[in-house]
Amino acid sequence: MSLVKMYFWRLRSCVLVSCLLIFILIIIISFKKTPVLDNRLPIEWTSRFQSVYETQRGGYVTKARRAEESKQNRTDIFEWTMPYDEYCRSKINDTLYDKSMVIPDDKTLKTIPLQQLACFYNRYISSIQSLCHTHQFLGQIHTGGVMVCSDAEIKPNGSVLFFEHDIPDFQMFLYDFMARFSPKVTYFYIERPLENTTIPPEFYFRQIQGTLSKEIDETVLSLSLSDWMKKVSADELQIFTFSVREETLTAFEDFVSSSAINHIKILVIKLHYDHNNYTTTGLTRRLTPLRRLYEQSFRIYWFDRSFHCAIKSSKSKFNDCFTVCLIQQEELGKTRDTLKNSEHTESYVLPLVSAIPILNEQEAEVTYQNYLTTLQYHCKQFVRIGRNVDGGWEVCLDRRYLPGESCLVYSFGIKDDWSFDEEMSNYYHCEVNSFDPSLDIQNHTHTPGVHFYNIGLSSKDKIIPGMVYGNESKRLGNWTLRTLQSILLDLGHLNRTIDVIKIDIEGTEWGSIPNMISSGILSNVKQFLVEFHGQGDVASLRVLRMLYDIGFRIYWMHRNPACQNDGHLIPICSCFEIYFVNTHF
Repeated sequence: MSLVKMYFWRLRSCVLVSCLLIFILIIIISFKKTPVLDNRLPIEWTSRFQSVYETQRGGYVTKARRAEESKQNRTDIFEWTMPYDEYCRSKINDTLYDKSMVIPDDKTLKTIPLQQLACFYNRYISSIQSLCHTHQFLGQIHTGGVMVCSDAEIKPNGSVLFFEHDIPDFQMFLYDFMARFSPKVTYFYIERPLENTTIPPEFYFRQIQGTLSKEIDETVLSLSLSDWMKKVSADELQIFTFSVREETLTAFEDFVSSSAINHIKILVIKLHYDHNNYTTTGLTRRLTPLRRLYEQSFRIYWFDRSFHCAIKSSKSKFNDCFTVCLIQQEELGKTRDTLKNSEHTESYVLPLVSAIPILNEQEAEVTYQNYLTTLQYHCKQFVRIGRNVDGGWEVCLDRRYLPGESCLVYSFGIKDDWSFDEEMSNYYHCEVNSFDPSLDIQNHTHTPGVHFYNIGLSSKDKIIPGMVYGNESKRLGNWTLRTLQSILLDLGHLNRTIDVIKIDIEGTEWGSIPNMISSGILSNVKQFLVEFHGQGDVASLRVLRMLYDIGFRIYWMHRNPACQNDGHLIPICSCFEIYFVNTHF
C-alpha cells in the first residue's frame, strides 16, 4: 500500500511540475512574440513600425489596434498597399477590393519605394472615384479634347470658362461648348510671354467674350493667379483647366491650397511628367495637391491616357501625360454620392426593342452616340491590360469581376498585337484562347497559356473567302468562321465561366452578338469588351438593347482616336471601345 502511495505522489509531483513548466513557457512565448504587423502594409513600410515596438515594447500593438479600428470606419477608401510590381499590374489585397484609393500623407509617401510610388501615381489618376452617367465630348477626338460631365446636377449652366491654354484645337472645344451649353461664352486663358520659357509670378490673362459667329470683346490682364481668382465670381467658374508641368507646379500647389477651389464646378487637369524624371519628391509634389482636392470633395469622374505621350513598350504602364477630370462632389448632392450608394444605376436606357424601329436615321445615330457614352456601372478599380496605346483594354478588378483561379479568356481579333492576350496569361494566369483568321497562320500555342486558333467569329458556322482588311487586292485562303457556341463546344468550355471576352473584329461584331444572346452563352460571361464599328443605326441599337436586357452594363468607354471626328458641332465617332460587366454575377 505504501508503494502505491509513493507512486501516486511521484506522479502527482510530475504532473504539477509539467503544468508549471508549460505555464512558464506560454508566458515566455507571449512576452517575446513579435506583434503581427498589419498585412495591408508593404514589407518596406514595416521597418519604422518595428523600431517603435523595439523602443516601446507593446506600444505598436495599441497603435495598430487603434489604426485598424479607424480603417474599419473608412469603408469606402483604402491606402496603397500593393506589393512591388515592375509594371503596376498587381492584384489588390483581398480586403481592399471595391474601394476607392486615397493618397497617404506626405510623410508616408516619402517612405514608399520609388517604383511603387510611381505605380501609385499612375494607378490613382486612372481610377474612377465618382460615377458621372452622361458625358459630352468637347473638341477633336484625335487631338485629345475634354470629356465634360453633363448630368443634370453638374453640367455647365453658365457662360464663363477658364482656360490654362493647353487644349489642342481649343477653338473646336469652344464651338462644342457653345453648341451644347451656352450660345454666348466668356472665357479666359493664360498667355505666357513669347520671350520667356517659364511662367512668371504674374500671369497674362486673356479674357474674351464671343458667340458662335464672332468675338465681341477682348481684354488682356496681368495678374497673379490668386488676384485673378478674386476678380471672378463663384458662379462664373464652370470649367477650370490647368496644365501641370514642372514650371507650373508651384502655381498649381498654391491654387489647390486656396479657397477659390471651392467655387469650381468641373476641374480638368492636364498632368505632364516624364517618367524618366520620376523622383520621390516630384511624385509627392504631384500627389499632395490631388489629395487636397479629394479632401475638398473633388472626385475623378474621367481620365484619358493621351496616346501621343504613352510609353510604347507593352510592359510599361506609365504615361507621360494624363487628362484627369474632376467634379465637385457636393454639387451632386448627397443622394448622388456614388462612393456610398449602389454602384449599379439606371441613367440612360434605350427604347424597348419593339420601339427602336420607329426611329429615323438621325435619331438612331444620336441615340447610339449618347448611349455608348453613358456609364451605367461604377467599377472602382480597373487596370489596363496590354499596351497603353491601341491594343490594350481596361479590365475591371472589383471583387465580383476579378479574374479567378481558373480564369478563362476568349480574345477575338489579334492582328499583330498579342499584348492583351499575353498579359492576361502571364499576370493573371488565365487560359487564353485567341482567334484571328486574317493572320493566315495555323493553330498553335503562341506562349504557355495562350492558344491560337485560325478561326473567326460569326453568326453561323461557315467558310468564306478571306482577305486582309484595308487591302482588298490581297486575297488569302478560305476563312473558317464559327459561332461562339460552336467554339465553346469544340474546346469543352460550354458550361465554364468565362472571365473576359474581348472582340475587335472590324464590324462583324454586329452579326455575331445576337447569336451569342439567343444561345444563352453570354450568361456565363463576366466581362464583355467590344470595339463597336459604325455611326449607329436601328440594327445596332437593337443589339445594344438586347445586351442591356440580359444584364450587361457599361462601366467604361473609349473613343478610338484612329477614328476621325466626323462631325463639327456634334462630334461623331465611328469606333468605340465599350466595356461591359454582367450584373447577374
